[in-house]
Amino acid sequence: MTRLLLVAMSIAALSAACGGDSGSTKADTSTPTDTVEPTDTLPACGGDPGTAGCACRGDGSCDTGLACVASVCQVASEPTGLVLPAGARGCEILLSEGAGAAVSEVRFADSVRGTFIREAPRVAIAVTATSDADFADGAVEVVGTGAPTVTSSTCVDAAGTVLPGASVVLR
Repeated sequence: MTRLLLVAMSIAALSAACGGDSGSTKADTSTPTDTVEPTDTLPACGGDPGTAGCACRGDGSCDTGLACVASVCQVASEPTGLVLPAGARGCEILLSEGAGAAVSEVRFADSVRGTFIREAPRVAIAVTATSDADFADGAVEVVGTGAPTVTSSTCVDAAGTVLPGASVVLR
């Protein structure tokens, strides 16, 4: 029951943080959305929209492993892990994409359930542990270009009580 409550709270918070109206409790494998439309001022790339070095597709998406930065698809960097606090069983995290940063996906290990919503320049992430154990190292990985920053985070314990002073960091 507690886990169901945490998942429901996480989805509601994600929707409110990014203005979305729905979410999933499984890892989101959809292409992130970005409202930037390709323009005719981009250099010719010799390929199709959504491929490396070319304009992003009309919906702001790129091929797997690429991120849409300044309307151009660029190779995503190595994944950046989120370090979640000890004792936490669920967390809601809001990332901000600074200049040159764009999150293309968030990966979740089998030991967690999570989802993310990207509405540039923000990315909302919700994650819960599937068992009563601390989050393992590498349980949540952020993939993209540049270095997003953690704007805010809230984590709860197994009883759903907020962990005061607990913080989430990118490594």
